[in-house]
Amino acid sequence: MIPPSGADSLPQDAPGPAVPAEPHWDVPPGLALLANAENSAILRELVELFLADGEQNLQLLRTAAESGDCRVLARCSHSLKGSALTMGAVPVIELCHQIEQSARSGAQRDYHADVRRLAEAFENTRAAMLAHGRAS
Repeated sequence: MIPPSGADSLPQDAPGPAVPAEPHWDVPPGLALLANAENSAILRELVELFLADGEQNLQLLRTAAESGDCRVLARCSHSLKGSALTMGAVPVIELCHQIEQSARSGAQRDYHADVRRLAEAFENTRAAMLAHGRAS
């Protein structure tokens, strides 16, 4: 277990942020510059990399939730949070932050539920990103 990190940790029974019902993705301004026809392949590749990396992190998070490995929960949620920050995946960022802070504090909580909410937010983001790609 990871020792408590202080005031940033969430209470054991703190509810997670709500997952938006509708897929939504606000393309960050820096990435929006890549959305034009000349650069659309670059944006598409970034989205594909984010989605593939996200799937790997989600699988590791599921396994860590099963075994109660707070170190892996913190590391993988931090990694996914960084990628989500770059891509503007706000619901994913918020849920990753919650999992990371709880895991770093060593909180004993239902990480399965946290990872399920994160997976749902990730899937909503995937749908929105893929829809954006079809629309561009």
